[in-house]
Amino acid sequence: MTQAQYRSLLLPALRLLADHQLRDQSPERYRPSFLYSVLDQLRWRGVRLAGQPGPWTVGGRWLQRGGRGGLRVIPLVQRDGAVLMTDTWEQARGLAGLLNWCSVPGLC
Repeated sequence: MTQAQYRSLLLPALRLLADHQLRDQSPERYRPSFLYSVLDQLRWRGVRLAGQPGPWTVGGRWLQRGGRGGLRVIPLVQRDGAVLMTDTWEQARGLAGLLNWCSVPGLC
């Protein structure tokens, strides 16, 4: 698959994740398993995603109290006004690299 094909494949899942995180107030979390499986597949194929330069960056949102797993900060992937929360720093680095690698536009 080409990078453009990956981009087309990922955009619906990314929009679903962003929409869920922005609007859904239910206690149930959406785990973007599809996105993480694409990350694993590309890593297995030898594509180095973490550290890919581009507009998607890794950041963090500090919490006043400890969150899941006692973390004091939520790892984020962000570009312009779009923010995607992840469970781990490794996932954030991989997801940001994937979005930069296949030139995903902003989601806003």
